[in-house]
Amino acid sequence: MGHGVASCIAVSTGKIGYLSAWQIQKDLHSRVAEGELPGVLLLLEHPHVYTKGRLSKGSDVLLTKEELAARGIPVYETDRGGQVTYHGPGQLVVYPIVNLKDWGGPVKYVRALEQVVIATLT
Repeated sequence: MGHGVASCIAVSTGKIGYLSAWQIQKDLHSRVAEGELPGVLLLLEHPHVYTKGRLSKGSDVLLTKEELAARGIPVYETDRGGQVTYHGPGQLVVYPIVNLKDWGGPVKYVRALEQVVIATLT
């Protein structure tokens, strides 16, 4: 049972490691999918981290494994699309966890998200 497009809660964790945030996302996903929670916007900040999406190549991260280790920067493989993404201190990361059926599917959701960002920046 969906909660409707307008129903969403925002949760801020502050700075949190990528793997801890990933676990929170998985837990929230289950609760949203079961209808226990409405959509959730998870707002947080990560320590330095690179994530590699399904379309990434080994050459996408320009630092060597030794350089990454010396700087304490982990690299995680993810099941998400895309290539390599960097997150770090001072950067607000927003993970929307929503039931896409409530939004009319992924394309309508992305279009709505684009419009919200455009309107907010305007």
